[in-house]
Amino acid sequence: APLPPARGDSTGASGGGRPDLFRPTKLQKHVCCGIAPWGEVQALIPEAWNQTAIQEVNCTEISGDMHIKREGTACSYCLCLFQDEVVFPHCCSVRKFGAAGIDQVSGQLYCQKYTPTYSLKTQEVRFCELRYDLYPFAASTAFPRRRLWTCLLVCLPLALLRLLSPDLGPMCTS
Repeated sequence: APLPPARGDSTGASGGGRPDLFRPTKLQKHVCCGIAPWGEVQALIPEAWNQTAIQEVNCTEISGDMHIKREGTACSYCLCLFQDEVVFPHCCSVRKFGAAGIDQVSGQLYCQKYTPTYSLKTQEVRFCELRYDLYPFAASTAFPRRRLWTCLLVCLPLALLRLLSPDLGPMCTS
């Protein structure tokens, strides 16, 4: 079941249906929590191999091992903020994760491992945990397999060529 609509302005000044903070130029190297157009909590994080690109993660689709990846920890953080009624969009910079201060490029605070929240309904303080520093990206676990296929497709034909044509001499010189 979809979550309730976002609290705060979700239309954005640009009229494009997303808040201004959701434009990629401001999102680079940031974790942002928001409400997707279909009404569910969404995390926007840097891509695994291109830190200036943005990966959109639908937090209701996180399951299993994804909880111990950056996508999962970002969603756990966003869902915690949502439960404590933090106004979305909520963004922080991962350029200097855990450092005190403000990112001079975006004007956003640096992401912290623990963000305190206060619920007006329960009158309780709790800490939303973002352990972005501990976990790899889910996409990065597939990298060694890609490297293996690259080697098979490139190195194997070169090795076969060397075996079939021994008169070529050494393939590498030092």
